[in-house]
Amino acid sequence: MAGHRCLQLRKDDQIYVYPLQLPASIGSDVGLLLGISFATTFMPDAADEMAVIGCCSCGNDEKHPPDWKLEADFVRAHYPSGVCPCGIFLRNSLAAEATDHHKVKDVCTRLLHKNTGYKSLFTTDRVLVMVLEGAGGHSSEHFDKLCYIYHTGTHKVSVVLPIVVTGLSQWCEDKSVIMRLMASFTLEVPITDDIVAAVKECFKKQRKELHSPSVALHMPLFGITINPNSYIGSDRMLRTVADLWELHRNKTDKAKLKCLSAEVLDIELLFSTDINPVTPPDAQAMTASLAASPVVSYQPSSMEYYRIPVPIDVMCMVSLTTPFQAIYDLILEGISVQLKQIEKYTLWKEENKLYTVCVNHFVLPNHHCPVTMVYPCKPFNGNTLRDDDLLEMRKSFHVRFLLPTNRPYLRHANRITARSKGNGHLTNVHIEVKPHGVKEAAVAMVVGTYSYYHYMQDGVDDKGWGCAYRSLQTLWSWYNHQGCTTKPIPSHKAIQQALVDTGDKPPSLIGSKQWLGSFEVSVVLNHLIGVSSKILHVTSGSEMASQGRQLLQHFRTQGTPIMIGGGVLAHTILGVCYNEQTGDIKFLILDPHYTGKDDINVILNKGWCSWKKVDFWNHEAHYNMCMPQLSDEI
Repeated sequence: MAGHRCLQLRKDDQIYVYPLQLPASIGSDVGLLLGISFATTFMPDAADEMAVIGCCSCGNDEKHPPDWKLEADFVRAHYPSGVCPCGIFLRNSLAAEATDHHKVKDVCTRLLHKNTGYKSLFTTDRVLVMVLEGAGGHSSEHFDKLCYIYHTGTHKVSVVLPIVVTGLSQWCEDKSVIMRLMASFTLEVPITDDIVAAVKECFKKQRKELHSPSVALHMPLFGITINPNSYIGSDRMLRTVADLWELHRNKTDKAKLKCLSAEVLDIELLFSTDINPVTPPDAQAMTASLAASPVVSYQPSSMEYYRIPVPIDVMCMVSLTTPFQAIYDLILEGISVQLKQIEKYTLWKEENKLYTVCVNHFVLPNHHCPVTMVYPCKPFNGNTLRDDDLLEMRKSFHVRFLLPTNRPYLRHANRITARSKGNGHLTNVHIEVKPHGVKEAAVAMVVGTYSYYHYMQDGVDDKGWGCAYRSLQTLWSWYNHQGCTTKPIPSHKAIQQALVDTGDKPPSLIGSKQWLGSFEVSVVLNHLIGVSSKILHVTSGSEMASQGRQLLQHFRTQGTPIMIGGGVLAHTILGVCYNEQTGDIKFLILDPHYTGKDDINVILNKGWCSWKKVDFWNHEAHYNMCMPQLSDEI
């Protein structure tokens, strides 16, 4: 199995970065920069491109340098194969110390001296160093003074000028592909007095099997199977991942080819009982297997076993210029590392007590690649673990991934799921909305997943009166998707009942078609799921032009969708773009008055989710905005 990988920074490599904005009070003062390389040519001495696509805090305290061996293990366990350490960042006290390249040298020499084991993480002698000023982040115009290359052999420091890419996710999607292998099998562990040792031995044997030449990877989309040193299923030479695209250019429509790099390419894991490399199942293989003489072996035993389910879900992120055959080693390396994680959490917390586990992938702030977590789910012969049971674990990972502590990011409900629908409703329909068109504007939008609720859904004819109810359901769904509550979306009647129970409305409300406003929405959220809300009032629609700062602040600090109502129809605000110099402003509106089918193309093309100018609001009507707040839970 391949060892730990590190990006090889060379003298003329072009480096791409994104502006980091990290919470200053969370994590260590030194952290890792994670990157992916993009070859620009096949000439061995030509310059490559490297992009920083993620970062995490190191696990050390202020008095000691990081244990780089443990940091290497952390990266391999939680990041896709192909994403590798490329450097470090310094912040807070270390950034204050590293005020020029001479002092950067002193700090790096202290952190990366030979006794710290840095070579287990950085196999190259060139390490990217990024100094973060202020509260943990910096603006792009200062990169020329704050990025360096530290030479571990000579201890020299040179200034480097990277290219700042604010839209790095799209930039990576155009040049890379994420591959995903999902598999499952069962380990039979003999029940012995030392169950821990028995489990470790079974997992060790399973990892050893990955070295076998009988293990292969199959790409069903392309009909190609990759063996350790070759591949079958294609008559053409496949030098790189990009050659897959060329191979099937005539078989796949251009639109699908364009989006393949932005989606996940599925891979299957194949095992063969033969010692020869695996081939895909076909008639010839079936004939050969039937011609073989069966051999039956019987070994009587009274041994009892635990049957441990093992779910494999491995991500690999590579550039289109990655050698095609390298996919095999990267994927199998990922499987081997994940098996160690599954073993760890199968034996979680208590000796002689086994747990089933699950593998989840997450999209996190300051990351342009998925992050993987293995969680214990349920003890054998016990009850399923609750989110609260994993709270301390999540707290520690919030620190490592430099995540805010006022919202959940790593709950089971936050995991990456199918993009288009959730519980029968479209989710995050704003992702593909047309650009806002406001020049040099600050933009802030809803953070996390929500479901789109609108008129006529779920068998309820609420056309003409249910817009506030639907907006409330959209707000509630956000808290569902973030894992803040497991309570189901309330029906119109349940919403009305809550208002009656709180004394806000008389019993005659139940079953009626009475409109609701922003205040009623806030009452229901607070009464049923404990969510508090701020109410922002404007006396007329024209005053919405002056709310840019307030809305930017809300989406940056809270990230929840906003319900807006008042003297007119209710809507949901998903974001704002605002140019403070010119006063230009637009609002990202999700319209609950839509009555059609859940067709994303119709919704976007007809403007049911779109950026609206200030004249969208009625200048003769007042408005109240219900702005749900976070509850500081992770």
